[in-house]
Amino acid sequence: YDSVLKDSTPGLFLSVCALVVGGNSFPIDFSFWKNATDKIGWKGKRNKNFKSKVDQAIELITAYKDLILFDYVAMDGAYSSEKMLEFLYSKKLDYTMRISCDRVVVINKKQMKLKYQPALKLIRNERCKSASGHYKGHACTFTVNKRKMKSGRWEVVFIISNMKLSAKEHVIAYARRWAIEKMFRSMKQYLGLKDCQMISSLKQRLHIFNVFLAYSIATVEKIANKKKSVEEMLKFWRNSKLVQKFCQTNDSAEA
Repeated sequence: YDSVLKDSTPGLFLSVCALVVGGNSFPIDFSFWKNATDKIGWKGKRNKNFKSKVDQAIELITAYKDLILFDYVAMDGAYSSEKMLEFLYSKKLDYTMRISCDRVVVINKKQMKLKYQPALKLIRNERCKSASGHYKGHACTFTVNKRKMKSGRWEVVFIISNMKLSAKEHVIAYARRWAIEKMFRSMKQYLGLKDCQMISSLKQRLHIFNVFLAYSIATVEKIANKKKSVEEMLKFWRNSKLVQKFCQTNDSAEA
């Protein structure tokens, strides 16, 4: 949505793979995502090269699961599909994901929507609770979490996982994914992730990977300099006389 034009405009969607280490997020790779129907040209024409978000996520995980050491895969609710579960269980990967409250699951031999499952009903001041069950034929653990939003209101979310953890540990495991959301915010607001106007797919990819690299370097420097956030590290660089001198004397910077 373009706030200046006050209308929707064509754009790019990204499926991003990132590594979270100690609360710090490092972007690894990405793929472009498009709608199933291509609205450019004949309206409603199906894109022959269409890949769903789940398909792209599976490709990214497959590409890096043997190259990078990690404990588990964390994804938002858009990926909690039967196809993704089949993939994760076939590769014996631990995972944690958001799942819609309207999904029908089996807990204690009771088949009903998550939000109606008696085993997940929070009592009094309870903030989280877990119960073992099955979803799409796979054994898993469901966790309900009541959390406070920035607005001050409360919301109830559900998490699905195959890890053997307590309810509180399941909430913490999924919450580690928040570092990726903060990464997107920093890359968009401070590093120009969404500001490239190039039409060429190759140039867009180069721009995005350069943003990934800049964010990763800033994260490493943030840790080394004991800064509170990547944004603080970027502001420090911008105010640094060394950076200003580099920009004045470096040929590549002037170009």
